[in-house]
Amino acid sequence: MKISRHLKLLYLIFTTAIITVSCAKHDTDFATLKTGEIQIEITDAPIDNNEVRSAYITLSALELEDTNLLNEKISIDLLAYQQGNTKNLGTYALPAKSYDHLKVVLDLQEDAFGNIPGCFVSTQQGKKHNLYPSNSLTKTLIIPLIDFHINENSRMNMIIDFDLRKLIRLGKNETEIKYQFVDDRSMEDGIRVLNKDLTGSIKGVFNNETGLSSIKMIAFIYKSGTFNKIREIRNQETHNPDFSSAVNSSRVDENGNFYLPFLSKGSYELVFAGFDNTPQNEFMGILNALSTTGTNLQQIYVENGNVLNIQGSIVEVLPN
Repeated sequence: MKISRHLKLLYLIFTTAIITVSCAKHDTDFATLKTGEIQIEITDAPIDNNEVRSAYITLSALELEDTNLLNEKISIDLLAYQQGNTKNLGTYALPAKSYDHLKVVLDLQEDAFGNIPGCFVSTQQGKKHNLYPSNSLTKTLIIPLIDFHINENSRMNMIIDFDLRKLIRLGKNETEIKYQFVDDRSMEDGIRVLNKDLTGSIKGVFNNETGLSSIKMIAFIYKSGTFNKIREIRNQETHNPDFSSAVNSSRVDENGNFYLPFLSKGSYELVFAGFDNTPQNEFMGILNALSTTGTNLQQIYVENGNVLNIQGSIVEVLPN
C-alpha cells in the first residue's frame, strides 16, 4: 500500500511538472507571437442596368484561415460604393504571415436586421428581387489571394471588389427570374481581393464625338492582349454577362470622365462599348476611341500607387 501511495505521489508530481512546462511554453509562444494588422474595405464595379436602384449583400463572415474578421453580420448596398469609394469594415490583428485564400460567407436568407431575403436587388419601381431563391441559408465563396502577406507591426490594406456586372445575371425572358446570382464558380470570378497598397488607377476624359447624345458609354479595362470581341460579346448564347473577362469597368459620364481604380501593376488595354441609354440597356457596339495624349490604348502601364491620366475622343460606333 505504501509503495502504491508513493507511485501515485510521483505520478502527480510528474503530471504537474508537464502541465506547468506546457503552460509556460504556451504563454511564451503567445507573448512572442508576431502580429500585424489588416484593414478591410469593400468596393464595387458598376452594374450596367439603369433599372437597378440598389444591390444588397449580407456578409455573415469573412474568414482568413477560419478566423472570422467580422464582429457581426453586415448588409451593404454595393451600389453606394463605386468609382473608388469604399466601405471600411474595420481593422484587425492577425499573425504576421502569408495567406492564400479568403472565405466570403453570404447570408442568403436574412439581412442584418432580420429581413428576408439577405441578398437582393431593388429596382427603380420599388420591387425587390431575391438574388438566390432557394432553401440554402448561406453561400461560401473561396477567393484566392496572390502575394498576400501581413508583415509584423505593420498594416495591410485589403480591398474586396465585388463586380456586380459579373455577379448578377438577367433573365432572358418573362418566365425566368429577372435578377439572380450567377453560378457559384462565376460568382467567385466576380470578386477580387487585393492589397490596396499594391494597386494603381486610371483616370480618363474622352469626349463623345459620335453625334449620339443618348448613348451610354462604358470603359472596360483588360489585361493587354486578352480582349476578344467574339468571346466577350455573347449575350445571345449564355447567361454570363458580356465583357466578363474585364478586370474592371466604369461608366463614362456626360462630361467624358471615367475612373478605373484598384488595378494591379501591369499592362492593360482600354475598350469602350456603347449601350442604348434605356432600361433595356441594349448593346450598340464597340466604340472607336482615339487618344489625344499619345497613349497606346492597348498597352497602358499601371504602376503601384500611381494615378495615370489619359485623354481622348470617342468618334464612332464600330459595326458589329
